[in-house]
Amino acid sequence: MTRSRQLPLAAGVAAALALSACGDDSTGGSGTPVNVVGRAFAAQSAVGFDLPSASNLVITFDDGQLGVSGGCNLIGGAYTIDGNVLKAPEGFMQTEMACDEPLMQLDTDVVALLSASPTLSADGDVLTITGPSSSLTLSLQQPPADLPLEGTVWTVTSLVDGDAVSGGFSVAPTIQFVDGSAQVFTGCNRGSAKVTVADTAIEFGPMGLTKMACQGDAMQVEAAVVAVLQGSVDYRIEGATLELIGANGGLLLDGVPPT
Repeated sequence: MTRSRQLPLAAGVAAALALSACGDDSTGGSGTPVNVVGRAFAAQSAVGFDLPSASNLVITFDDGQLGVSGGCNLIGGAYTIDGNVLKAPEGFMQTEMACDEPLMQLDTDVVALLSASPTLSADGDVLTITGPSSSLTLSLQQPPADLPLEGTVWTVTSLVDGDAVSGGFSVAPTIQFVDGSAQVFTGCNRGSAKVTVADTAIEFGPMGLTKMACQGDAMQVEAAVVAVLQGSVDYRIEGATLELIGANGGLLLDGVPPT
């Protein structure tokens, strides 16, 4: 299981991969403001560094929080836009998964670009991020339709505990909501709980699980997953991603549509 860690500011990585963010857009600088909030852009080409063929680089601009995926690690941090200049005064944080060297180098190159107060320019649906020694051209991604909560097989990708995010499980837990129950695989044991689903919250009843003993991090992951799935749990779906936030932490999950 991998964990996110704080890296030195000199390395260009210093803010949190968090579910909530601080900061908002500002138009106090020079240049024409570029509206990127609430949008995701997929990388098409780069100058000054390579885009590996195995990458699927996407940069998402939420309200005050920037996220990068599709390289090796998940990267995130708070940002503001001053005119057409992107600023990330707290730097960035990233997970610590190991990948092929080209993807790890892509992470380094993208963080360096985003940390250098680059300028943003837009031409229709094309966004260009230009720094002192590199640039990245991206195209607007149309947001995918939200997957339904029920029927979708949701795979846990990350555990959230405050500002700490961990992932990279040896065996990933899954959850499927069917006919008023949550069918749960914890990465070790299987079980279910009755659920009541409202607009933004799910009420979990007591969960019954098999009692196998597993090796590695499976028991630790199981304990964290079960702790979240108790009582009232807030949920949010964006495209194929489900967030579950309870009194004892949170889960991030990726969904596969029901067939």
